Amino acid sequence: QSLGMQLDERLEAADNLNEMIAVHRSYIGTIYDHSFQTDDSKPFREGVIRLLNLVHIVRDEWNSNVLYVEMDARGDIEDNSMIGDFIANAQVGMLETTYCKCHQQLAELLNREVYAKRKMHLAALADAFSYNVPY
Repeated sequence: QSLGMQLDERLEAADNLNEMIAVHRSYIGTIYDHSFQTDDSKPFREGVIRLLNLVHIVRDEWNSNVLYVEMDARGDIEDNSMIGDFIANAQVGMLETTYCKCHQQLAELLNREVYAKRKMHLAALADAFSYNVPY
């Protein structure tokens, strides 16, 4: 049952204004917790943000390499003697390794929260991260 439906049912069952306020506060607290806004959720929030930033960096590095190779193939680069060095020095491999480690750590953290601390609202996210762990 959705949180909104639960709120509606609890508000209808409330006998007075104080109960309605308590129900609403409880609902807001649950939403706040489920959207990773509590101090307790800070590691998840920061982990997801870092992972997304890393994806952006990997994409940019990859696109830079592809662009350089395509320019060389079209003959847009007059002196292509450095192309091997450019590609060899690309950081894509290191960035991918870092991404894999971050993804694995976030998956482990989420699994601990779900199964050890019984935060079942994180179960789908934990499953998604665990199922798609890169190696």
